[in-house]
Amino acid sequence: MRIDRRDLLKVSFGGAAALALAACQPLTELQVRTSFDQLLLQLEQQEPELFAPTADATDGMVAWGTSYVLQALNERFLRTGRTDYADLFVQVADCVLNIRDSVLQRRDWTGKALPIWTVASVYTAMRANVTDATGTVLAIFALAPLAHAKSYTIHVLPGTSSFDVRVLDNTGKQVDSVTGLTMDPTSASYAPRVLRRRAPTTMSMTCQDVQRSGAMPVAQTVVPRSARVGFAVHTGMIASPLIEFSTSVAKRGMSSRYGADAARYARAAASAWLVHADEVTTDSRGTYVKTPRGTPVRYDGADVPHNQALALARLGLGVGAHLPSARTSATKIFQTFAADVRQAGAGLTWNYFWTKGVCYRGYSAATGISQYLPAMVGNHGPEDTSHGAIDVLAVLQALDAGIDLGKVTVASLQATLRSLTLASGFSTIVSEVEGSTKGARNAPLWSAVLPPDQRASYLMMQQDILHHAPPRGSDLLGAAYADALSPSSSIPASVTPTTSTPSSSNGSSPSPTASLTTPLND
Repeated sequence: MRIDRRDLLKVSFGGAAALALAACQPLTELQVRTSFDQLLLQLEQQEPELFAPTADATDGMVAWGTSYVLQALNERFLRTGRTDYADLFVQVADCVLNIRDSVLQRRDWTGKALPIWTVASVYTAMRANVTDATGTVLAIFALAPLAHAKSYTIHVLPGTSSFDVRVLDNTGKQVDSVTGLTMDPTSASYAPRVLRRRAPTTMSMTCQDVQRSGAMPVAQTVVPRSARVGFAVHTGMIASPLIEFSTSVAKRGMSSRYGADAARYARAAASAWLVHADEVTTDSRGTYVKTPRGTPVRYDGADVPHNQALALARLGLGVGAHLPSARTSATKIFQTFAADVRQAGAGLTWNYFWTKGVCYRGYSAATGISQYLPAMVGNHGPEDTSHGAIDVLAVLQALDAGIDLGKVTVASLQATLRSLTLASGFSTIVSEVEGSTKGARNAPLWSAVLPPDQRASYLMMQQDILHHAPPRGSDLLGAAYADALSPSSSIPASVTPTTSTPSSSNGSSPSPTASLTTPLND
């Protein structure tokens, strides 16, 4: 029987998004039945690149946009069993797999093409070669500011016995300068030593001596380029929904239709995890994720913020059914986070950085902790709603997997959300102890901690947000949670919702969902 268009709108997700990458075929028709579907359609029309990211995707778009689309589609597939969600997930996920560095043979700053998604953008340090009179590279100057424009120029101005360095932004404004430098290692004006002693300068400028010859640079203007780096948080955000979809396929009993896809995604997720496995560090303080020193990023050599560690831990938890060491590492990261959380009434509070880490405490250049940020004043800032949503969604996965996190429970997270919400309604949300509303737009993501019958206010909040701003990938995930009571939302008794209390507390791994008998190099 054909359904009248007045009752059921069918929308083709083809066009520009599908053509963005040759391997991405026109997207499956979606039956628009719910407010989630309406937002999905709107997002595809306004941000088609989120559904078919290409090799040119920059600034972490896949991690901070497409990953949320994948999470949302998986959540709705798990909850409703609708195959149009699963079909769309597969098509978007295949586009994502096709732009891994290993597929594109795109090499990172170390010269490797790994099975992850690197970026060379505002997130990474910018480096430029400075040459001597023979044209030979004398030194590498780097900039690693907290936030920077798309381009800078470094001006080297030699004098009789020393040289000056000035940095201009893309408007021609001077944003940093250091005078009276030399490249003589025996001099008190030796550039690498001076810059470490003064760290951090305005642009967190550093210098690496390549020759150690003491030669002078010639006058020159150079443009620093962003290094290509794979971030653990990006890998976690992108690969987690891949392995979680394979779990959903098994829970929904649809292996006959999606089993091959689930197996491919499980292998890809495991391969991605292995790239970062050595960044998981355990010492007397706990288990955390540390960016290796010398990686051209702002916080190299230091522990990453909670949200970044938990994003990777979520991936490790997912692939842990196939790689037991990954589950062990992930469990320890979750437990370290839980130990850092403080009780606040019936709810919880925590900081952006781990309070036992060097970024929270701060460090001096004398410690030698970091190459690109030699010194840092401790960051004691509280977590915000947006990054906190990453924390909470990862923690829910851990709780569902039966990991004991002490005072961090579904109930305490629910109390936290209620304590953050203003009594005036859901038009805004307090995200920090000072009462600011930073990150309030992602408040609907927090509705995942609530029973479905308590999420309606968050759906209304999100609809209000979208009246004033174009949609984003994270909005779609918020709708996936907040729209949980739509008529087509039903989960078989065999399926455990992501917001349920853990079905067991013995820490056992979830049932494997896809075979990993083939090599982990998909």
